[in-house]
Amino acid sequence: MYKVIVVDDETWICELIRKIVDWEAAGFQIIADVQEGQYALELIEQQKPDLVITDIRMPGLDGISLIKSVREKDIDTEFIIISGYSDFEYAQSAVYNNVLGYLLKPISKEDLEKILEKAKKQIRYKQMLHDKIEASATYMLEHDIWKIIDRTETNVLADNFNERYNTNFADGKFRIAIFKIDSDQKNTSENSNTNQFPSFLANIKEKYKDLFEEFIIISNDFNDRAIALFNYNEKKLAEIESSFRNVIVSFNSSADIGNSELTIGLGCETSNLGDIGKSYDSAVNAVKARISMGTGRVIDANKEAGLQPLKTVIDARNEKKLATLFDVFNTDGAADEISKILETSEREYPNSHLAYNNAACEVIKILFSVMQRKGLELEEGFSLEKAIQIIDDCSTKEQIKEAIYRMARDFSSEYAKLKQSSGSQIINEIKAFVAENYMKDIGLEDVAKLVCLNPTYVSEIFKKNKGENFSEFLIGYRIGIAKELLKDVRYKIVDVSNMVGYKDAKYFSRLFKEKVGVNPTNYRKLYV
Repeated sequence: MYKVIVVDDETWICELIRKIVDWEAAGFQIIADVQEGQYALELIEQQKPDLVITDIRMPGLDGISLIKSVREKDIDTEFIIISGYSDFEYAQSAVYNNVLGYLLKPISKEDLEKILEKAKKQIRYKQMLHDKIEASATYMLEHDIWKIIDRTETNVLADNFNERYNTNFADGKFRIAIFKIDSDQKNTSENSNTNQFPSFLANIKEKYKDLFEEFIIISNDFNDRAIALFNYNEKKLAEIESSFRNVIVSFNSSADIGNSELTIGLGCETSNLGDIGKSYDSAVNAVKARISMGTGRVIDANKEAGLQPLKTVIDARNEKKLATLFDVFNTDGAADEISKILETSEREYPNSHLAYNNAACEVIKILFSVMQRKGLELEEGFSLEKAIQIIDDCSTKEQIKEAIYRMARDFSSEYAKLKQSSGSQIINEIKAFVAENYMKDIGLEDVAKLVCLNPTYVSEIFKKNKGENFSEFLIGYRIGIAKELLKDVRYKIVDVSNMVGYKDAKYFSRLFKEKVGVNPTNYRKLYV
């Protein structure tokens, strides 16, 4: 967990920040909220938090002065500023290079979550550097190049890299190359692994070094993929292209590599180091195109057409049909439909080398969307992004189809387990009942009658499955509806109270403040 201190002289703002997002789920822990800048400075010196969220205007030591004081003490803490519209220009100009970002009042859940994600990435990045404190110039160079690739850094000069890292970048062209190994799926013995890949790459770098102004391997994972940035004089382009073809031949004929095959995706060339993100994107697409063009070859984005990803491949009617088949767990019917969709994609987009891959990824997105609505997931950490990576790692169309079928079957198995698990059907019935009757005077006895069980037993099942008792769930559900209704000025507070099942508006207001951190009136002010 990353440590956070909140600094604001208005207590209710601190409470709102505590309540408005799930900090634990976001990977943060608020260790203190402070109402005075000088005390905040002392606490920051003691606790060394990863992140400080501070108001810009406070009595005594204001937000700007607090940040300057922390910087002077050389404490490595990220800052997010809270400011009103009237303060924003002042805050932006005063601390442009010292803060991670700004939260404008009224603070919204979406804005806070977005900037926390940015903060987490920044903190994680810094900690990664600290963990690798041996911090060789090579390591730092690789990560600075990645910052260019992912567009974190945009104003980049090759001369600055040469001065900082003793590299040899020169005028000419810059490109990204991706080396992708595909292993024989039928042979998974240790003889067919790619343990020799790092030394193979080192050898080719040494062998062909005279062809390049600079050649830097920037991948951290040599299991089946490596990424390189190279800089060259256009006069040597023909020799370089020939060398990459020779690398393919050398790798695929090597006895040390076993049952593996190498494909090289060459990104488009750029004239500036700062534009290599474009080359990287096209190199990724070139590697994906091996599904259509075949593995064991060089795929050059400068020469091949049809490497642009398609926006949408699947027809809306086919998408609806497939979603329905997934929804009812008709895996056989879904398999037939998936096969038709994938085959149709190539016929309808004959000039695209990415149509099959695009269609496969769209199928995966449909599958995950349906399962998410059902509340189903596979093992922890198995996300949509990971599923798409599995598709990208496949080297044949059959492997792609089998990977999708397997995921659909796995979700079906999870659903079967859920149905068999104790209380799952009861919980679903109760949740549906609450969704239809939350505005009425209902309680545990009512839902117990619904499922024809003893209230005590129902309470135990609910607690076991949901991690909270029924009354807490009901309150949370009602408060969630109330928060949306409060955003509509047509409804008075008393109306909202009645609409979510509370006849006593004063009790509703107390309960709302307890759960949300602010009373209904102040909550409405945040959105109206």
